[in-house]
Amino acid sequence: MSVERCHSRVISERLQQLLLPWWHASLRGGAGGWTRTFTDPPAAPERPGKSSPRTMLLLALLAVGVVILADGCGTRNSHAGGSVSSEVARGAALYRSDGCDSCHSLNGTRLAGPSWKALAGSKVTLSNGRTVTADGAYLSKHIVEPNALTVRGYTPGIMAQSIEGLDLRARPQDVRALVAFIESQR
Repeated sequence: MSVERCHSRVISERLQQLLLPWWHASLRGGAGGWTRTFTDPPAAPERPGKSSPRTMLLLALLAVGVVILADGCGTRNSHAGGSVSSEVARGAALYRSDGCDSCHSLNGTRLAGPSWKALAGSKVTLSNGRTVTADGAYLSKHIVEPNALTVRGYTPGIMAQSIEGLDLRARPQDVRALVAFIESQR
C-alpha cells in the first residue's frame, strides 16, 4: 500500500471515529448492489472526567457558531473595514455619550430635533424650502454642519450650539458610525 493511501485510510478512520461516534456504518452486498445502513453503536462505557468525542465535536461546532454570530455573520461594511453591526453598536453608544438622545428620539417623538426613527431614506424639507433625501451624504453633512441643512419646523442653531465642543469634523469614523446607527432605525 502506498504512503498516500495509508495516510488517507488512517485519516478516514480517525474522522469516522471523531465525527460519527454515534453511527455505525456497515456495507452489505446484495442483488441490488451495495447499500449502506446506519445503526446505533453499542453504548460507550462511562469515562469519569473525560468528554466523549461526540461531546467535543458538539462543543467545537457550538463555539464556531458563536464566533460566526459574534462577527455579524461575516457581513462587512466596505467603507469602514469593520462589521456593520459593530459600527451600528458604536453609533448607538455615541448617540448616548455625545448627547444626541437629548434632542433626537428613536420612537418618532418630536423633540428639539427630528426623530431618527425612519429618518434615513426619507424626504425632508429644509428651512429654505428645498426637499432632499436623508441619505448618508445628507446625514453626514448635517452632523458636521448642522446650520447648513436645518429641517423646516426646527429652530436653527440649536444643534450647532449643542455639538460645538464635540469637534465632529475631526472624527469621521464617529460620523460614519452615527450615520450607520441612524440608518438602522427603521
